[in-house]
Amino acid sequence: MGCVMCPAGNCSPDCIYLRVLPADPSVLEESRKKAIKIHFLSNSENFEKCYGDAYSKGGVDAAKALVDSWVLEYDARDKNPTLGLVGILAENESKIKSLKKPLEMYENRYGRLEDISPAGAGVMGLSKCTTSLAGTSLVE
Repeated sequence: MGCVMCPAGNCSPDCIYLRVLPADPSVLEESRKKAIKIHFLSNSENFEKCYGDAYSKGGVDAAKALVDSWVLEYDARDKNPTLGLVGILAENESKIKSLKKPLEMYENRYGRLEDISPAGAGVMGLSKCTTSLAGTSLVE
């Protein structure tokens, strides 16, 4: 099985794209979409240089992170061609600002929210159970 970057049947076993953009039938469509988005953003030489640098310095994880960040950038530019990622950040910042006033109103009415330590529960917002089982049939 090869990758989606190499011509069909010409992918070598040590191909750097093999682990990140596989032509495996289960992920073929997703790999093709990622490859198309990446090539839309940069020329092949630039992509291969950046990808090769990331792969040689950080291995497969760094290469996957690079591919994912380029796909995110493509999606941002597709959503907002003028501003791209900056536009999405500005949009999220305005959402945060719009939520600050309702939060202040809540805090004025009910008081500030407290941070609850997940002492034993392991779930944010839940505290350690203090129920005693003494005197019940559940105690061994």
